[in-house]
Amino acid sequence: MSFKKLLPILMTLVMVFLSMPLNVKATSFKDVNGHWAEENINWAAVKGLVKGYPDGKFKPEGKITRAEFVTMINNYMKAEKEMDFSFKDIKGTDWYNKEVRKAVNYYLQDGDYFNGNEYISRDEAAKLMAAAYGLKDMDLKDFKAVSYTHLTLPTTPY
Repeated sequence: MSFKKLLPILMTLVMVFLSMPLNVKATSFKDVNGHWAEENINWAAVKGLVKGYPDGKFKPEGKITRAEFVTMINNYMKAEKEMDFSFKDIKGTDWYNKEVRKAVNYYLQDGDYFNGNEYISRDEAAKLMAAAYGLKDMDLKDFKAVSYTHLTLPTTPY
């Protein structure tokens, strides 16, 4: 199946993942009250997808690292089983070590470097989500050409 045929499916999955049903109780994050995504953040927190930072903040205008994004996908999938990997830049003491092990077992392709503390781009996030939904065989080499203007996503980087 060509990428053009699978693009609507992928975008639907992205939309579903980002706009789940709301009406959830408020969280204790110090910095989300009144934020445009407050309901979505609260929903994700109640569902256990996100936990925020040790200082009690969520940092809704902050960027997300690769490790944080993989953790959110794992939480959403309720991934538990781990698999060994060969990433050279992940130590046993890194907080995201187990999360990457889970991701490799379910959807993440093993490689030389994971760069878990680097910020994830939207196209990287979409590719990880596609893989998590079993769309691994898609040809995503032209994915960057997709226009985000047709999506109801924030226009600023996350």
